[in-house]
Amino acid sequence: MEVTLKKITKEDLDFARKLRNKNRKFFFDSGYVYKERHLKWFRNLLYDFYIIWLGEERIGTVGVKYYQLHNVIIDEKYRHRGILKKLLKDLDVNSLEVLATNTQAIRAYKKLGFKPTILEMQK
Repeated sequence: MEVTLKKITKEDLDFARKLRNKNRKFFFDSGYVYKERHLKWFRNLLYDFYIIWLGEERIGTVGVKYYQLHNVIIDEKYRHRGILKKLLKDLDVNSLEVLATNTQAIRAYKKLGFKPTILEMQK
């Protein structure tokens, strides 16, 4: 089946919110996202945000802001199928941020040619 990206629409919000909440431990802001907060995010969205489709089924999300990947989530049952690799061919990106504890994502990104860098800020 073909993997495609389609810009997020209002009809996709419930899917995207539920998927994000299910995977919230992998985000810097790991709080639960309620419908009202998610709708506000959508209305104020200033970067490209897509739903990942496999055939006719929504399977994930990805955002691109200034050549950087954001909010990459692929539903668990579709992971380890090379979907992210296929997506990166269509996206013009050169960086991303990922939690140091998200070892599964770090391994996947390294396989795709991303190199880890560390930004440490102290007061």
